[in-house]
Amino acid sequence: MLFLSDAHLGEGGLEEELRKEEVLLSFLRSLDPWQDRLVICGDLFDFWYEYKYVVAAEHFRVIAVLAEQVEKGLAVDYVAGNHDFWMRDFFPKRLGIPVHRHAATLQHGTLRIYASHGDGLRRDDRGYRLLKRVLQNRVNIALFRWVHPDLGYAFAHWVAGLSRKRDAHPYRELDDSDYIRHADSLLASGYDVVVLAHTHKRRLLQREKGIFLNPGEWLSEFTFGELRGNVASLKKWLFESGRAGRAETLETLPVRARTEVSR
Repeated sequence: MLFLSDAHLGEGGLEEELRKEEVLLSFLRSLDPWQDRLVICGDLFDFWYEYKYVVAAEHFRVIAVLAEQVEKGLAVDYVAGNHDFWMRDFFPKRLGIPVHRHAATLQHGTLRIYASHGDGLRRDDRGYRLLKRVLQNRVNIALFRWVHPDLGYAFAHWVAGLSRKRDAHPYRELDDSDYIRHADSLLASGYDVVVLAHTHKRRLLQREKGIFLNPGEWLSEFTFGELRGNVASLKKWLFESGRAGRAETLETLPVRARTEVSR
């Protein structure tokens, strides 16, 4: 089981985005449909809005490769992030990829996994939580559909850019103690591994009751999380044009499965 988040496709300039897409396509094509399961933990795109008849052309190749891999048998789950507010039925109906609006509970062998994007978990995120309610309001979503897609996507990319500094990594500087605290409460409730993203800060921590994993960001570091058997890892995808990509292991930890009694 692999965990990838925060690619924010469409966020940068043309050359940067072509490079990011090339690396991602290499990774997606390397997955074994018979053995692997991919969990996208939010913000694959810098902005996602589903018009009834329109899909963003800039994401065509990624969507096509995802569809091809799913057709071959790859299991993929998408957990919506804070840039994925307006996901409807395109992924489930057109691609065969279930969408989890808030979090997903998954099973990996004997391990029970909780996966969420994690936005809004910080105690001082009150303003963001209010904004989230506004953006997810059904009336506002319906009104946005009347905007021409070219104008809508241009406006959405501009708004998304306001939330970050273009020449820095504001998310990675955040204190993620609230995320770790939240993970601890979920681990205490019976999960073996808790996966939270959003901060762009990769983490693999042994906690008292289990493992906390943040896969980091695909945006510029191309990192992802992995569960193989009862071993959790943080990895980085290395790729050069014209060559096969490969994964470099950054950290590993064993995962101790709970007994049925303890659950």
